[in-house]
Amino acid sequence: MSTSTSTDTTPTEPIPTAPAPRLGSLVRSEVRRATSRRALVWMTALASLAVLGVAAIMWFTTAAIDAADLSEATDRFRAEQQQFYEQCMADPAIPEAEKATACWQPSEQEIADNAIWALPKRPFDQGAFEGLLTFAGGVGVLVAIMLAASAGGADWGARTMGLLLSWEPRRLRVFLVRLVVAMVLGTLVIAWLGLLAVGLGVAIGSAHGLAADAVGAFGGWQPVSASDGTQLAVRWLPLAALAAAGGYALAMLTRSTGWAIGAAIGFVAIVESIVQNLWTWGSQWLIQTNIAAWLSGGIQWRVEANPVTYGSGPVLDELPPGTIVITDTRAIAWLSGLVLVGVLVSVLGFLRRDVE
Repeated sequence: MSTSTSTDTTPTEPIPTAPAPRLGSLVRSEVRRATSRRALVWMTALASLAVLGVAAIMWFTTAAIDAADLSEATDRFRAEQQQFYEQCMADPAIPEAEKATACWQPSEQEIADNAIWALPKRPFDQGAFEGLLTFAGGVGVLVAIMLAASAGGADWGARTMGLLLSWEPRRLRVFLVRLVVAMVLGTLVIAWLGLLAVGLGVAIGSAHGLAADAVGAFGGWQPVSASDGTQLAVRWLPLAALAAAGGYALAMLTRSTGWAIGAAIGFVAIVESIVQNLWTWGSQWLIQTNIAAWLSGGIQWRVEANPVTYGSGPVLDELPPGTIVITDTRAIAWLSGLVLVGVLVSVLGFLRRDVE
């Protein structure tokens, strides 16, 4: 008796798998997630209130100034200084030999230069306008960093990164899409704050500005220029994009929103201050220095040949003579390069590290 066995050779069908989402689906998903966060609403609202608060302070501490106000302030300052001089000369407690130096009688030029202190309020000039714009830009950059860090660290904190990658397993695409969304969002926030600051500044300048006959007084007071203010506000846009990229990269690298924000602020506020005090020549590579160079269209300062001393000891390096020049192009290129390096390190870590 013989036995026979038969083998079923019917081909089995492959297990169906869900198709990878399209790029547009991922973009729409990340945009919805970014714009639905309460942090976006609250931070933007608080930043707007801060700009409004500073503008309100400027409104109540400034006033319209014309040539008549300047003349009145000059006369008042002259009278006050003359009274002080006469009282000083008549003071018996001051030796006669010292009265020539102790009792100051200003010249007409010194009176004209210092009569600003006799004004009850100063005008809202171009310098004050740029100060308002700089405040708005600084707050906007901080908000961009915090929003981007929150976007990068939220999934790590909630332990949902694995779920996201199970839907879209292409890690590089996920990283880049979220990076671009964070940069665009940060740019839009600072654009709104800049627009708000420009509108408020122009309004205050029209009510509390300089009359035509007072332009150029006290070191060059200039009336508010909406075009110059807009140009300064526009210069903050790429800084916000870079700040958002840096905040997102730090959050993805550290897998923590708090660590990313703390590292960014701590480096600029503490580490750079130490470097600036110990190594003056190296200050040209600091983030703060290059931001100032970009905003002002370039900066320069002269370095003396003699070693500079701070406190009890000399600086680490002898400073060569000459003038350090940082153009705005060099500044933005350097800042972009720093952020690019951080993004590359972060994306390499994201591609190679396991998702817990």
